[in-house]
Amino acid sequence: RHAFRALAPASLAPGSKSPPPSAAGDAALRRQPVSRRRQMRTVEVYENERRLTVLRKYSADDLFPLDYSHYSDEYGTQRWSSLEEVPLPDGDGWRWASPFRVDYDGGNKNDEGWQFGIHFNTGWLSASNALTHVRRRRWIRDAEYAPPLPP
Repeated sequence: RHAFRALAPASLAPGSKSPPPSAAGDAALRRQPVSRRRQMRTVEVYENERRLTVLRKYSADDLFPLDYSHYSDEYGTQRWSSLEEVPLPDGDGWRWASPFRVDYDGGNKNDEGWQFGIHFNTGWLSASNALTHVRRRRWIRDAEYAPPLPP
């Protein structure tokens, strides 16, 4: 079965028994199936790193066992070791519509999309300093809901 576009009935010209020429086109439109509306969701993942001293670079290898994992949700409750492990939204019919990309929008980020903090549960700054020991950046990917068409 198809969903059909609802159109207002064509009006007749005063004193006319036949619809205006455009009304014939309206009748044809009523028989055309409406294309499915695209449902999209943006999946967000945070890349997390730590540096042990000011003299060292930030690295996922230096994360502590109780830190957020290398890739996690915003609060560190969902954990992944790579972006490829991040699942599609729950439910059948979802597929990836884009690759992962760094989110540069919003404030408190440097040119590479990183935010810096003293710890993962503190506020975030756009630049590293002697007190910041962790950093994160947000990756986003679009998922599209495309359920199978009924037979």
